[in-house]
Amino acid sequence: MHGVAYDIVFNRRLWKDIRLKADLSYYIMKDYTFVSKWSGAPIWGRDVTSVDEMHKKGVELDISGHITAPLGFYLSFSAYDYDNKDEENIYADEEFSNRAKYRVNAGLDYNLFKNTKILFDYKYQDEQVTTKHEGDEDDPPEFWHSYKIKVDAYHVFDLAVEQKLFEKWGFARNAVLKFYINNLLDEEYQENDGYPATDRTCGVYAKVDF
Repeated sequence: MHGVAYDIVFNRRLWKDIRLKADLSYYIMKDYTFVSKWSGAPIWGRDVTSVDEMHKKGVELDISGHITAPLGFYLSFSAYDYDNKDEENIYADEEFSNRAKYRVNAGLDYNLFKNTKILFDYKYQDEQVTTKHEGDEDDPPEFWHSYKIKVDAYHVFDLAVEQKLFEKWGFARNAVLKFYINNLLDEEYQENDGYPATDRTCGVYAKVDF
């Protein structure tokens, strides 16, 4: 793959440690290759296809910092649009038009005590339509069966409590214990491929460096 990429990046500190980064992009990609969903399942479990020319337009916004000393936050927004210039590869149009255009990620972290932190995260994805193509890999695409799955927009919240156990103990460093609840409100939503996503999940995570 080769091509030309244009990026306009704005990066600035707004107040104290609060920073804003904005990235406007326009990519012209030649011989663009990607993992395909419409072709038959090959022996290695995936297949790739390519288009002569693909244009990608996007915007990314990120802002993060601290509202008060113990309260931090982050917020990111992204939007992408793909334009296939290869008129012969109509399947690429379906592949990229089915992708969610808008995504939002946000979060808060609060230092409840010196070594105890509460984390609250949120993610949003715009609605999309996933196109499935099924058939024998030896048959031409016109003999395949195609159907569409609508994936609704969704909002998911996660909550966690992180406890720092110690910074150094012998060869061990930075020990952390985390209790988390993913999909806090038990949202019923689908992943990008149309399959149901995980329900509310509780767990414990531990990390230590050596």
